[in-house]
Amino acid sequence: MTKRILVLLMAITMIVAFLAGCAAKEEADTGAEAPAEGAIALTGTDVYTEEIKLAFIPISTAGIMNEMYNTAIAEGLAMYPNVTLNVFDGQYDPTVQNSIIQDCITQGYHGIIMEGMDTEASNTAITDAETAGIPVITLNGGCATAPHTFHIQGADYEMGQQGAEYLAAACGNSGNAIILDAPAEAVANARMGTGAQEYFEQNTEMTIIDHQYIERWSTDDAVTKMSNLLTKYQDIQCVYCASDDIAIGAVQAIEAANRQDEGILVWGGTGYPSAFQAIRDGRMYGTSWCDSYSEMLTSIYACLAFIDGGVNAIDCGYTETPSVKQVMIAVTVDNIEQIYPISRWEYDSAFMD
Repeated sequence: MTKRILVLLMAITMIVAFLAGCAAKEEADTGAEAPAEGAIALTGTDVYTEEIKLAFIPISTAGIMNEMYNTAIAEGLAMYPNVTLNVFDGQYDPTVQNSIIQDCITQGYHGIIMEGMDTEASNTAITDAETAGIPVITLNGGCATAPHTFHIQGADYEMGQQGAEYLAAACGNSGNAIILDAPAEAVANARMGTGAQEYFEQNTEMTIIDHQYIERWSTDDAVTKMSNLLTKYQDIQCVYCASDDIAIGAVQAIEAANRQDEGILVWGGTGYPSAFQAIRDGRMYGTSWCDSYSEMLTSIYACLAFIDGGVNAIDCGYTETPSVKQVMIAVTVDNIEQIYPISRWEYDSAFMD
């Protein structure tokens, strides 16, 4: 819970600094008399009384993570009956996401939260929104180079490093490793596989015998590709997977091939209920849990703060996007019973009894 609070405090600090910088620029641009020391002279839309319309554009609405996002949205906006947040399906397609952004501009949305499939491909749309006075908050898949209001970076590269470190230690720092990575079109921003690869190569005697990209983070595609790899390689010590969806696919393939007794260790990422249960059952070695509930909550409150202040990156002349990183915690059988309840996947049983 302390780490969750630290993430929120980091974000709040960034927002205050951002607003203070914008106030200073406003004074310089207008020649207005500087406000009293510590004061911020900004005029925006009152997020407590005005009707506010927000958009959330995930890479897709199909993934299980949307359940956690939706919980955070419902709980985070419980005190804001005047705020509507609409969720749009990005369909794993940056072209679709860009079209949604343009529609949000036309429809007068006050703020946009976006989990980009390919943020570089969305630079123009993001700039268009910011130019229209709409603050854009991006999550996870890399920070677009087009300056925008705020970015919360998922622990991507670090997740790969962490997973590889745990796998290598469990394997005695030697043996054969396989990497099942993010979709090929997303690896420039979703760098979990890159982090794992570089850790194995730079810090261990492990040999990476294969590196595959999994389409749309699909469990089914992971099953197919891992099954082929199990046929191709008879000596495998561990598998690093760029997400828990992929990891569960790897576990299913190992079990279908009747090789679960060989001690092949599988590591995932993000921390889904299926992965937590697989860790409990001894079918999966571990995962890097990221607190996606707090990430969404922070993005919502950040967006409302910027709307209330009436500023965004274009207004403030930002050349770079303010950014903070999401927290990650390694989860194995040793700490699963402590992590699972606070992950909020067991929210009803853990907090409402």
